[in-house]
Amino acid sequence: MSERAFNGAALEWPAPANEHRQQIGGRNVKERAAVARFPLVAFDQIRLSTSPRYRVSKLLPIHVLTVMWGPPKCGKSFLAFDMPMHVAVG
Repeated sequence: MSERAFNGAALEWPAPANEHRQQIGGRNVKERAAVARFPLVAFDQIRLSTSPRYRVSKLLPIHVLTVMWGPPKCGKSFLAFDMPMHVAVG
């Protein structure tokens, strides 16, 4: 059974504010207004920083190899799992 037959007649929802419809060759074609995904910055306005960047504030720098060591059963595995989970969540 098709989805249309199961759900009944198809509903026509209003188009989003930034979407326009045109009829081309008997078909509805969606056109969206252009939205800038990345801001344009002039070359002379770019300023590079020399301070280190951290993945975890003041603890885990971005472009380095990190080693954790300590006695057994002190929480190394928990910390190694907990930090990337917090980074992933934000």
